[in-house]
Amino acid sequence: MKIKPIKITIKSLDRVLKEAGEAFTAVLERKKYEKHEEISFENLETLRKALTPKRLELMHIIKLRHPESIYELAQMVQRDAKNVTDDLHYLQELGVISLQHLHDEREKIKPLLKTDRLQVEIAI
Repeated sequence: MKIKPIKITIKSLDRVLKEAGEAFTAVLERKKYEKHEEISFENLETLRKALTPKRLELMHIIKLRHPESIYELAQMVQRDAKNVTDDLHYLQELGVISLQHLHDEREKIKPLLKTDRLQVEIAI
């Protein structure tokens, strides 16, 4: 299975709303609409707050070491499990990871990447 990159863009709120309206109209009119994976931020500062070095490190470790649980990931990065959990939930909301619930002897939550590449596009 090939994993597609997720495109990250910097767009004004007006532009994001306009594009959402166009997509909604296309769906209502049963016109073909090309859906693509994209995450938009209003400005570079917002992007920096969302994709912090620690969150990017979590994604990198998940890619390289495939931890079996959030607790194991927290040990790998030497961080508090609660803080790692919070960061993973945020990354899940962004759509770049998923959290798989496993039921072994104990319930575990395994973090999985939805992509192995983020492409940042900034309009100038």
